[in-house]
Amino acid sequence: MDSKNKATLTPSRSPEQQTPTQYWTQAISGEGGDLLTYAVRSGGGHAFLLALGAACLIGGAWMLYWLLSEGELTLAGAIFLVLVPGGVMLFGVYSLNIALWLRHEYLLSRHALLARTFSLFGDKRMEIPRQAITAIRQSYTPPKSSSAAGTKGDWVVFVAYRKAEGGQLDEFPLDGKHSDEEARWLGPLLSQWAGVPLHRGFGTGFDEADPEELPEP
Repeated sequence: MDSKNKATLTPSRSPEQQTPTQYWTQAISGEGGDLLTYAVRSGGGHAFLLALGAACLIGGAWMLYWLLSEGELTLAGAIFLVLVPGGVMLFGVYSLNIALWLRHEYLLSRHALLARTFSLFGDKRMEIPRQAITAIRQSYTPPKSSSAAGTKGDWVVFVAYRKAEGGQLDEFPLDGKHSDEEARWLGPLLSQWAGVPLHRGFGTGFDEADPEELPEP
């Protein structure tokens, strides 16, 4: 993100910014430090994912049963058997994974940011030394012309750091809702913990935009 197209903020937080936003929790970890967890476990989004996942699994299983018992299993039928019911059921598993298993954890310890993802499709882990972090960046992407009315656009939070090998600058994106409320809470929190500046700017494709046009997250 070009320096002329970003705004630098002082890492401070107001009382309302200290409260985790929807789907986030904040607790003191036994490993030492704050543990931030993002998981869709309540609310309308959670109920929708559960219903969608169950419907896809039931619908896919019904299609599979019908094709095996009633349909003519030609070569085209065999391909259809794999692609359509299988795809529908896989999407159901994906939805249930988000609602029941998937969670992202970020441990803010004295020495490092430890990011962990737990999922049915595989776990991930990444550690960034605290002293390697150079800034916290918040990238804003305005809504597209085809977006629904009232859409505010997306805020993505990145941790900018230097790699251990070679010292090249890199960025690590944090998962979440990418909402303005989330950005207002998460960005200052990370900036204060790491003791680095908080930068806000436009995302890819909007580098020439005036940072003064950025909406307040």
